Formats: sequence, structure tokens, C-alpha cells
Amino acid sequence: MIVISFLRYSLSIGQTQGCFTQSQNYTILRRKGLTFYQECVCQTAGYNGRHLKWVDSHNQEIDVLRPGTDQKAYTERQSDRLNLYIPTVTKALSGLYRCVTNFEGRDYSQNFYIEAYEPVTINPPEEQFILLGNRSLVKCKVHAENMSNILISWSKIEEDERRISLTNNDKYDITDDGLYINDVVDEDKGKYSCSIYDEKNLDEVDKDINVKIMIKPTLKDLVVVPDSTLVAGDTLIMKCIADGIPQPEYIWRRTDTGEMDNPRWKKEDNGIMIDQVLPEDQGEYECIAQSMAGVVSESVDIKTNDLTLRKQQRI
Repeated sequence: MIVISFLRYSLSIGQTQGCFTQSQNYTILRRKGLTFYQECVCQTAGYNGRHLKWVDSHNQEIDVLRPGTDQKAYTERQSDRLNLYIPTVTKALSGLYRCVTNFEGRDYSQNFYIEAYEPVTINPPEEQFILLGNRSLVKCKVHAENMSNILISWSKIEEDERRISLTNNDKYDITDDGLYINDVVDEDKGKYSCSIYDEKNLDEVDKDINVKIMIKPTLKDLVVVPDSTLVAGDTLIMKCIADGIPQPEYIWRRTDTGEMDNPRWKKEDNGIMIDQVLPEDQGEYECIAQSMAGVVSESVDIKTNDLTLRKQQRI
């Protein structure tokens, strides 16, 4: 993720008499959490940094840094200047800060209105899946204080790194939640870029997303060991083998009792093992393979002394 933050102000102080003899105003947009630093310079002969002071929005003079203290804002005095430091800009510290000097009994100030803002953020998954033939969403949720200032753009990145800009049309819908792709085809897979620009704060964030085509799960096999005769005391192993994109997750349950867990079941990624099988372990066990693309299941009826594989696939 790339975050670019700009400050929108310029500073020009120092006049022919005193430290400065006219007041000037500046508005500074500063991303919350960053440091703020500003010099206030006295350039006239006979005057120096001791003829300057910084005051906060409550008109309280801001002290120099004192060792061992946790000051939200402080100053540092040099020979010809007085510098203002705010180590961490927050909403609470937003407001007017003034560098003040006095010339012939009159105060002049350089006024800096600091406005802290929340940065625009996105945090989409780097790998996402869309389903063939469907309207699918590539997620890129935008979080911003004022969405009216936000410009959202999308592009598809070709293999040669060319970026093809995408616009709202019959194929694509650009929203605050992400990019909707209509009537997904295989060619829609690939790398996309979600870009966000804040017109007011001049923040820009972008993120590349790898989009893959989903394939509904299919069950290739349900393996049971032993595969013939099962007697009390044996070890029973049942495994599901399924394909799909993304790779399906597996859930096991007993359909005759509704049981989905048992202290005697030792679960693996795609199967379960039961040591020292008991008569009460008899029943119908179902393997469910599921992903965001769909669900498929298959069941087997377990009986001691006579193992029967009555498989029934459900899609």
C-alpha cells in the first residue's frame, strides 16, 4: 500500500523592522498521527528568537521542552528563531497556533490553523475470487471521513504491466465497496488495482488485488479404512477428497444424530479417525466440502461387523 500525504501551505516571514510587522494566516492539513514542525524566524538586526513566542488555541504560551515531561506541544529556541513541535498530531490538538512578536507596542503574528484529519484507508484481501457467469464483487471498501471528497478508480494490470482503466458500463460497476464485474468470464481473472484519491487532503492510496475464477467444489472420493469388515475395537479412518477453487474446507457430521463433534473423533484437514470403535459409533457420517463457490456433500453408513458404503452425493 502506498500512502502519500501533502501539506498545503507556504511560509514567508521576516520584514524590514522587528521580527515581522504584519500578520499572516496559513491553513495546514495534517494527517492524524504524524509529527508537525514549524519554524518562526526573526531576521532583523537587533532582534532574535527571544522576541518570539508561540501560543496555542487557548492563547496559552507553549513552553520549551522540559526533560522528563510528556508535552503534547513544545518549542525549541535557537538564536534567530523559535520552533514549534507537535510530536503526534491528533484531533484534540487541532486548532490555531500563533507565533507572536511585538513591534512598537503592537503584536503581530503568523497564524497557523492546523486541521488533523483521518487518512483515507482501504484494506482489501490481496487474493479474491469471482464466480463464472455471475455478478461478482472484488472488494475494496473505502473508509474516509467525507466520501464526497473521494475519487475511486480501478484498472486492470495486463501481463506486460500496462494498466487498462475501467469505467462504469455494462461490464463494471465501481462502488464504495469495490468493483462489481457482471457476467464473469474466464478472461476476467488477473491483477486489478484499486486507487483512492482524497481531493481535499491530497492523500492517495492504492492496492493491487489478484483475482481468480472460482470453481464449485466437486467430491472426487470418500475413502473409508477398513473398506470391508469393521469390528468393535478397530480404528476407523474416513477421508474426503474434493477439488475446487478456492480449495474447499471440510466439515464432518453424523446425520442420524446431528452430532458435529465428539471427543473421540481425531480430526484432520479432510478426515476423521476414531480409535477403538464402539457399537455406538455406528451411524451415517457426512462429509461436507464447501467454499464461497458452493457446497457438495457425501455420506457413508458405518456398521460394525458389516461395513456398508452407501454413498449419496448431494450438490
